[in-house]
Amino acid sequence: MVVLISRKTGVDFSAYLKERSYDYLICGERRVNLKKAYNALTEKYKINTIMVDSGPTLNGVLLNAGLIDEISLLVFPVLVGKRSNKLLAQIKIGNQNVNLKLLDEEKLENGLVSLRYQLGFPISTLIEPTSNIFVLETDDIPLPSDCQPD
Repeated sequence: MVVLISRKTGVDFSAYLKERSYDYLICGERRVNLKKAYNALTEKYKINTIMVDSGPTLNGVLLNAGLIDEISLLVFPVLVGKRSNKLLAQIKIGNQNVNLKLLDEEKLENGLVSLRYQLGFPISTLIEPTSNIFVLETDDIPLPSDCQPD
């Protein structure tokens, strides 16, 4: 596990990570810059796949930034009432649709179904950035000086 933090992250939390020997990267001044974090992760760990198990906020931010090319879903044979969160509620696509291409499907135990989709096109081509939550850069950049392992 690698934890992404910004320079604004509290000293207590940084100490918590060090005490537990968690690897972490400082990527950004006030908030984690996801594009820089991606570049740092691919350079330091030589990875080409990042799996994110998240809720609607981070899913939406990553999709809106064009940082997701596949979506894997587990469909449970249960209808959930009002208490459920919308998995992709934070996508800012307006009235546009995002076409998906089915890559794989698998029936699992107890009626569970696993689905894997490829996005038809990067969602970032549909939207204008409107969030000030993350600073996202669109050009390829080398490992930035403010995104170094601590």
